[in-house]
Amino acid sequence: MLFAGTSGFSYAGWKGKFYPKQLAGSKMLGYYAERLNGVELNGSFYRTPPETTLAKWAAETPPGFRFCMKANRGLTYSAEV
Repeated sequence: MLFAGTSGFSYAGWKGKFYPKQLAGSKMLGYYAERLNGVELNGSFYRTPPETTLAKWAAETPPGFRFCMKANRGLTYSAEV
């Protein structure tokens, strides 16, 4: 199966272009997941999202939706790698 998505989903600049202008920020992921079946989580580069956040996002997306977490900078920017 092919998964299509973008790097992140919560961008105010997308309102009126991808998202309806009046869509609440809390509704962005659900709207996004109705149109695409995957998303890269950029924030994980800086810190791992709390389990409660991950569970909330999973509940807001349909079965089969994929989250791709960007590797943490501690791993990718390590001098030992």
